[in-house]
Amino acid sequence: NIYSIINLCSIKKSPDLGLYKFSYIYHATGYYYHKYSKGKLSRCFPRECLQDKFSTIIKKYDKEIEPERVTGVSDDLLLMRSPKDDQGKNHIVPNLIDKVHFPENRRQDKMFRLKQYKNDILELNKALKQAKIILYKPVTNHDKYFANLMIKKRAMIYLGQQYYLLQGNSKRLKRVFNDANIEHGGRMYGYFQQFSSSTRKNIEINNEKVALIDISGSHLRMLYHIENLICNNQDLYCLFYNDNSPVEGKKIIRDINKKLTQTVINADSKDAAKRSALHSIKKVMKSHNMYDYAKMFNTLKHSEEWLEKFEQLHKDINSYFYSGIGKYLQYLESEILISTMLELLREYNTVSLPIHDELIVPVSKKDITMEILKKHYRKQSVLNGHEPILDAKINS
Repeated sequence: NIYSIINLCSIKKSPDLGLYKFSYIYHATGYYYHKYSKGKLSRCFPRECLQDKFSTIIKKYDKEIEPERVTGVSDDLLLMRSPKDDQGKNHIVPNLIDKVHFPENRRQDKMFRLKQYKNDILELNKALKQAKIILYKPVTNHDKYFANLMIKKRAMIYLGQQYYLLQGNSKRLKRVFNDANIEHGGRMYGYFQQFSSSTRKNIEINNEKVALIDISGSHLRMLYHIENLICNNQDLYCLFYNDNSPVEGKKIIRDINKKLTQTVINADSKDAAKRSALHSIKKVMKSHNMYDYAKMFNTLKHSEEWLEKFEQLHKDINSYFYSGIGKYLQYLESEILISTMLELLREYNTVSLPIHDELIVPVSKKDITMEILKKHYRKQSVLNGHEPILDAKINS
């Protein structure tokens, strides 16, 4: 019964105790290799057998399961994060109805929206579970470490010759909302997203190579379209360089401007944005081994000057900067991608993998995916019928 399971839930100090002993959880210890540092890591995840036990118990005692009663143990398809507290931390909101902001007022309308979201993710996860997804040749050190970690968790199987078969939880998606608001965030997350873009190009879906379809300048372009402005510029991060600039310099500056985009649309004030921007500039420079230049950016004045140039570059939409609109743009983006994934699955029997503003699809479905994605982008009334600019990458 449920009490016998709960009594086993303590791992304590020894992995020989508790759920690990009875093969109910994955328990992995090791090191996490970040870009700039290495740290100790210990992770525990429930196996499917434990999730099934909790699901069976809940179904036995609850004839009709409401989404807010389904906890992260038995069903974490939909997760809601609270706004950050005074310490800058947030937590999972346990009640998805009474403590979350909805545009709907009636409880049954809120329930209908949640059930629809949940059914969509269930449908996608069912298709992903049946799909054969293979990863070839992890590129970076982090990718190699994470692949080995997935093998230890039995979420991946090593097939030899640097081929890895994804299985179980490694293909499972969940949807995460932010700020206790059903229209903030809403992106889908899965373990496969931990791999770098260089490695994701090497994925095969049902024995077919893939294409990575990305919405170019997604959030900035959305702001132009919300203002009903045409924005045909292919690269919205071209501040401080031109066609004659060195290639490596372009990449560094572009990476910085891409980081600053997230800063200006997610920050609630310019003061907070300046601090975050300074950290982002230094971090990008260090990632390109420019440690001497990173030391030169040591005051908020440097980041403020960069932000002012960025505001001038996008003067038509800079009224949205420092307003925290970024999480709403994430919601629009997630709705577009989920609608595209569902149409691909229902009409073309094709599974796809989401990475924020990017879809990984079989290369044979590249063109039709781009058309479907544009269609669902236009359907968002707030975007005034404009079309996105899409970028497709194929590993030759």
